Amino acid sequence: MDPSSTSSLDSLYLAILNSSVPNDGVSLNRFKQLLEIVVAAHRPLSFEELAIVLAKKIDAQSIQFMVTVLSGVMAVSSTSHVHIRHNTFREFLCRRRRAGDYVVNQHAGKEALAFFCFQSLKNESPTMADIFQQHGHSAISRQPSPSRDVNTQLDGSRVSLLDYASSYWVAHARDVIYRPDIQTETIVLFESNLIRWIDLLVQKGGFGSCMTSLDQLWRTCESARRTMLSSQKLGDTIGDWSKDVLAFLQANQLLFQRPGLDIYGSALTFLSRDSRVYRHYNTVWRPRIPLIRDGGIWMLSERHSRILHGHEKAIKAIAVSGMGDLIASGDTCGVVNLWNGGSGALITKTSQDQQKVIALALDPSGRRLFIAYDQS
Repeated sequence: MDPSSTSSLDSLYLAILNSSVPNDGVSLNRFKQLLEIVVAAHRPLSFEELAIVLAKKIDAQSIQFMVTVLSGVMAVSSTSHVHIRHNTFREFLCRRRRAGDYVVNQHAGKEALAFFCFQSLKNESPTMADIFQQHGHSAISRQPSPSRDVNTQLDGSRVSLLDYASSYWVAHARDVIYRPDIQTETIVLFESNLIRWIDLLVQKGGFGSCMTSLDQLWRTCESARRTMLSSQKLGDTIGDWSKDVLAFLQANQLLFQRPGLDIYGSALTFLSRDSRVYRHYNTVWRPRIPLIRDGGIWMLSERHSRILHGHEKAIKAIAVSGMGDLIASGDTCGVVNLWNGGSGALITKTSQDQQKVIALALDPSGRRLFIAYDQS
């Protein structure tokens, strides 16, 4: 850009800010806190979303007022999402020699958004077990817009911000990953909240951008591993986690589009036993898969396990519908039971005397059950 035009724009922007921002330190800091988030965010945020991210330091009404007085450089969409009118103002705000006292700290904004994402994925997002408890087994079906169903207990702004956190936490963390507190939170998410993040990611899509960010995070860690300043957290722990999670997502992209039972029943099967994902989450996921024990089926539930009794002989086959609302089981005596996947009630029973059931399959609609017998 021509220096003279830059100088003219700087004068214009300074005039707008001087006339809009009250001339006291408290007001200036409030405006700068808001602008740091707006500049660092990967998509425009609404007044309510900005108030939540700012942890109520500035309420939505005050944010609306601040944006209104800065209407010459900021705009509001029809959905109340705030954005900067032109990138030249964003560039101006990030250059101290141009913006002077109005300069914003991009890293502060990225840190605030990273911590917000960590807290959202830690406290707000439901696990699959929570979904089963709140909405029944049908909630594990992957529909185009399931986030409204999964998060019915949350208000609209928090639902939207959960989507934001699941999409952009890696990108925000990567930008400030050299901070020890960000490193600690990143490890906590990988070790404790990975399932929650993947659940949200599956529901809303966006694997591509997240895998790109994970790849960049891993490369950052690999670069740090080779330097004298590398910490073990960054060079080894976070780097290894990033690599393993990236491989896990890449290997299971197609699987993640299928019902939740397939994810929990199959996603870990082909992982290396040395994988951090396998070591930390195999014991968490295994209890959520229907198991055959003592002539009955253990229902899929993390908190309220119970056995469905209905077979006198050993069970040899089990099938679950795509929606998770039907479970079929067959035994060595030819008995096939069809269960309600939500309540555990027996729907119907059929049998072929002395013909051992060897395989069962339910079609995606759940209307047809296919049974294979051993007639040898």
